[in-house]
Amino acid sequence: FTPKSAGGAGSRGRADRRRKDELRVVRGRLEERVTLLTHVGDSPRVRTLVGLLEKIAPANFKVLIEGESGAGKERVAKAIHDMSAGAGGPFIPVDCGAIPETLFESELFGYVKGAFTGAAGNKTGFFQAADQGTLFLDEVCNLSYTAPPTLLPATQERLVPRTGPPTTRL
Repeated sequence: FTPKSAGGAGSRGRADRRRKDELRVVRGRLEERVTLLTHVGDSPRVRTLVGLLEKIAPANFKVLIEGESGAGKERVAKAIHDMSAGAGGPFIPVDCGAIPETLFESELFGYVKGAFTGAAGNKTGFFQAADQGTLFLDEVCNLSYTAPPTLLPATQERLVPRTGPPTTRL
């Protein structure tokens, strides 16, 4: 019997820990996939969808999900969120059709104290609430024609203006 050097045992221990961490990540992804297949279905088309989601989820970019009302767009968005790097952050679903036109900007972007009559304090908007996570804008087609000029810079350039003085950019 010859004792092994401390360096060899230490590097083997690090390799074992790395393999365990990798195994934990793979198991997590498999559990997410099984959960999604269980909730959505197990048809060939769903398997194709899940494969696409697994490819796009790690990327940090905006995704457009199209489909009829009730088709499961929010479930798909949640699956992308759960498989993304932002999974630890919040998932904020917003039904754009439920926001009155007069409250659109203050709900999405928030406002600062004194921005208008009744603004007694600062309000966090949905964009800010979803920071480090995912903002899912559902039923965007129900927004008024006045919404795109403020929504486009927020989604493209990440400029989120709060209602109030023009110096209050996030």
